[in-house]
Amino acid sequence: MEPRETPKTSAKSGRMGAVTEKPRVPMAPTAMAMDRSSEGLEAVPKGLLRLAGGLTAGSYMIYVHPRRAMLLRRLCCRFPRPRSDGGSSETMPYQEIVFEIRNDAAWIGINRPEVRNAFREQTLDEIAEALNSTRTDPTIVAAVVYGVGGHFSAGGDFHAMMKLNKANSYMWNDRMQMVAMTCRNLPIPVIAMVEGACVGGGHELMLWCDLVVAAEDSIFGQTGARVGACPTVGATQYIGKLIGERRAKEMIFLCKRYSGAEAADIGLANEAVPAAELLARVEEVVAQIKGYSSQTIRSTKVSLNFDSDALYPSWQHGMELLANIWGTEESLEGMNAFLEKRPADFHQFRKRNRAALDAYMDDFSEGRNQSESSRRAREG
Repeated sequence: MEPRETPKTSAKSGRMGAVTEKPRVPMAPTAMAMDRSSEGLEAVPKGLLRLAGGLTAGSYMIYVHPRRAMLLRRLCCRFPRPRSDGGSSETMPYQEIVFEIRNDAAWIGINRPEVRNAFREQTLDEIAEALNSTRTDPTIVAAVVYGVGGHFSAGGDFHAMMKLNKANSYMWNDRMQMVAMTCRNLPIPVIAMVEGACVGGGHELMLWCDLVVAAEDSIFGQTGARVGACPTVGATQYIGKLIGERRAKEMIFLCKRYSGAEAADIGLANEAVPAAELLARVEEVVAQIKGYSSQTIRSTKVSLNFDSDALYPSWQHGMELLANIWGTEESLEGMNAFLEKRPADFHQFRKRNRAALDAYMDDFSEGRNQSESSRRAREG
């Protein structure tokens, strides 16, 4: 498509004159050019194409607010196109995940075993990118999310999370929501294959998946109260729906943990098997899905998610709450204590709050919560 002429009003005459100019986009957007080759073009999700502000013969030009530009650049500009070929296997190049198409399934492994697969911003970008890329190959029947090296995920990497504050919180929160919504919106089932630690943000990642197959000795838990984090991007919304409000509060307030076998018994996981049989069982589930109607699975996934999709405002609310947590002294105390392998001293903040409240009440009772002139007038 050739560049088209855009009407522009003359400042002097007010008449419309045909001049060639770049379309005006508000809020100083970032322009992102994307390859318009046959594969690169097809790889861009339709939802992002609607953001297009202009087209040229060789590329799409997407105009987007700078705040979102970095995320969209990763999702659009270097979108891989997976290919599935029966029993063949193809591995895609990533830095923090392993992505492989095998037996018509996408296998996405968090590859940071040195930190029990704790994730940072780049990890979340790559997970979302890999999941989204499955849309370009209709022969992919399911996506399997797992952890490399014996653990599903220990959650967020504190070395990344300790750099967050209210001003930059969206850099983390938006990515968490991006991965969550990608899992829920994909037309194929997303399966969590859980072994080892599945705690904190890793537990929330598991909650976003459609099906969960766990090793019997794996560990499920929320650690926010222990480390000063706030699990409001999935945990507070979904755990209560799965295992009941009382157990959810116990899991979140008291950091109660469940084994994989217990998780299956109470409804956090679909089933638990011996660790040695986990991979084979997940492959059986994938093969079973392959034999069923894709349009039925796609449509019923949308319908089944309808009720919990209504919780989306709670996600937004939760991310705002989380923004107020990042960077606080209490949050940093919890994370530092974890890294230093010592008990966190959270009670110091309760004592500080008590002292502040006592000072307020003293001022209130002595009438010091008013101007001096008002005080003299009342005393007179």
